[in-house]
Amino acid sequence: MGRVVTPSVWNKLSLLRLASGLILAFGLSNLAGLLLQPASSEEGRISPVGFLTATLILHLGGLWALSVFLREHGVRWNEFLSHPEARAGRRITLGALAGLASIPLLGTLGSLSTWALKLLGREPQLQKPLAILESIQHPAVLILFGFTAVVTAPVFEELLFRGILFQSLDQAGWKRGAWWLSAAAFGLIHFDYEKFLPLAVFGLILTWLAVSTRTLLAPIAAHVAFNLTNFILFINRDGLEKLKP
Repeated sequence: MGRVVTPSVWNKLSLLRLASGLILAFGLSNLAGLLLQPASSEEGRISPVGFLTATLILHLGGLWALSVFLREHGVRWNEFLSHPEARAGRRITLGALAGLASIPLLGTLGSLSTWALKLLGREPQLQKPLAILESIQHPAVLILFGFTAVVTAPVFEELLFRGILFQSLDQAGWKRGAWWLSAAAFGLIHFDYEKFLPLAVFGLILTWLAVSTRTLLAPIAAHVAFNLTNFILFINRDGLEKLKP
């Protein structure tokens, strides 16, 4: 039940090399972000160009490390992404619908998290990516931001969390722990304690899609649909606010 797609058992040494590659990509992305940060910018304010460059370096570098990892195991991309018997078209549609259906639930959980944090005396803060998106003025930069949010981020994160982390924990014998640990890691990696609960729950939903459909295309589609909808809603928030009675 736990295994998603590939029949291969991941080699531990290869997993260590993959982890090293991901750490390297993360380090290079942070370095790029620092180098592209204008000296005149306000303290704590992040350059949109620097953020997007760092994000693309992380995603593309991570995908390169993953391609090396798969090649070491003799696994082709199509084998990694989907079981031969899975009907990709139907699974992608199911994933997209699940992603859209998750929005009200996760929004409610996010509101509960914000309410609980307010009781503890913590003021809610806008997520860093959303704060950067809010500051973007050039259309080309906005399009690039949309591309990273809607395409590269869902693909990279699903391959990493559902394709590698979940399956590695499952293969190690952590049948139930694989669900909870991979979901918790997915929530933590966004570095936003206010959104940890809804993101962790979303991680469980994405894992369920991967396991039940036997293809990573379903959680990728769900993640894309979720991010795309929220991206469109955020950039049109002023117009939507005016429609309120």
